Amino acid sequence: MKRWIWVFALFNTLLVLGAQERIIRVGDDYIQLNEDRTWEYVKNQSTDVLMRDKLLRSSFSDDRESYELFLDTEMWHEVSGLNELAQVQVANTDQSVYGMLIYEGVTVSQKDMEGVLIGNARTVDPQASVLSKNACKLNGISGELVEYTATNQGIDFTFFAFVTSGKYGTFQLIFFSTSNHFDGVREDVLEAISGLEIYS
Repeated sequence: MKRWIWVFALFNTLLVLGAQERIIRVGDDYIQLNEDRTWEYVKNQSTDVLMRDKLLRSSFSDDRESYELFLDTEMWHEVSGLNELAQVQVANTDQSVYGMLIYEGVTVSQKDMEGVLIGNARTVDPQASVLSKNACKLNGISGELVEYTATNQGIDFTFFAFVTSGKYGTFQLIFFSTSNHFDGVREDVLEAISGLEIYS
């Protein structure tokens, strides 16, 4: 009973904050709160659901208030020189994982987003390839999680990216590390990706 009271209270709070589709986690269940004030369990298990840790308060944002990227500052710090188009560039504390957020105000089809990612990787490695891609709801925004690999100067790299495009523009949040190191930091990368809040 307490669980449903909590869900009801949270549902009403979110309705006051804005009429945007949201997904919340209650125990092991995910519940989608719809604009029309209804709710339903998320049944599509092929869609990954990522949600920001609301305890994270430190963030990067742009002047237009299009997004905020909430990161654990004990784990991530700002760097430069990764990509001249990136609005945010970070590295983990031991500088074994790097991340960048590229935001543009244009809309590109989701299919073309994957092509942009792989096209950029193929400028470094013509053999760059996609390992996996999954539909994803990131803090209520639909997109894709794409994992791909590329080799540069004999070193294999694994990239993990959330990509989305819509009326809010186009976002690429990309993290990468050497392939032999990536599995050990995958959870940290997913937590960092889940910190992206996009405001439409």
